[in-house]
Amino acid sequence: MVVGKNHAAVAALEAIRAAGDEIACVVVDPGDTGEDGWQPSLRRAAASSRERIETPSNLNDPAFVETIRSLAPDLLVSVQAAQIMRRTLLESPRLGAVNLHFGPLPRYRGVAPIAWAIINGETETAVTLHMMDPGIDSGPILASAPVAIGREETARSLYDRCTQAAVDLFTAEWPRIRRGGLDRRPQAGPGLYYNRHSIDFSQRAISWQRDARDVANWIRAFIFPPLQLPCVTVGGSRIDVGAVTWDREAHAGRSGEVLEIADSRVVVAAPGGRVVLCELWRDGAPLSGSMLADAGLAPGLVLP
Repeated sequence: MVVGKNHAAVAALEAIRAAGDEIACVVVDPGDTGEDGWQPSLRRAAASSRERIETPSNLNDPAFVETIRSLAPDLLVSVQAAQIMRRTLLESPRLGAVNLHFGPLPRYRGVAPIAWAIINGETETAVTLHMMDPGIDSGPILASAPVAIGREETARSLYDRCTQAAVDLFTAEWPRIRRGGLDRRPQAGPGLYYNRHSIDFSQRAISWQRDARDVANWIRAFIFPPLQLPCVTVGGSRIDVGAVTWDREAHAGRSGEVLEIADSRVVVAAPGGRVVLCELWRDGAPLSGSMLADAGLAPGLVLP
């Protein structure tokens, strides 16, 4: 059985089909309408092969768990599932449950591992296949693949590359997973855990009080179109930021002060350096050239 959403879950479903394995059921989010959006619909992918589809509001509901037991699946495959799964569900499949996690374990357990890796200034992350237990992303590791993080990488660009790495990893390892042919390595080393309250992507206003590198890292972590972009407010209007760079060039500006506008880029002072805002948008339209001044952006302005 497959539980999850988005492109990686669809690709996992296709890899299992291609191996000739029977799929007991596909468990989709209640919000999955069956229409493709910025991500493909798992419901639609399952319906295309007439697989059994389940849409429980609570994965751990005893009635749903009993349904899964009656189907007697060998494995549960979780890919970006939206709910925490409890022991009764995880132990229902004969061989247990496998999760495809978009981060290195145990370094990044919990939610938003891509955003947190960027915020923390990492130069590399990973995607990880692991067995599931009642803890959060704490089960034994089966396989992993590294993913480099570029200096100007955004959460969206890194997400897309992690998705491809996850698809490649699962497709390559599924034949051995289904045979139980992968060693289970206990997680070892220092770990971090971020719960669902640790980051709020609705709070997108840029703060200028931190070191320039940290400001830029936070901006990069919040650049995830079409879901959200970080922003500044100028003259009561919101201006969204689609890309960012930074440097250690000395300046005499106050934190948040616009130092320069050049080539559609806005250079802003921050402690220890400068942050350069690029690909600016207002009301869904790109801002460039004289439009930046029309929007109220000018040297000397201090952004809130």
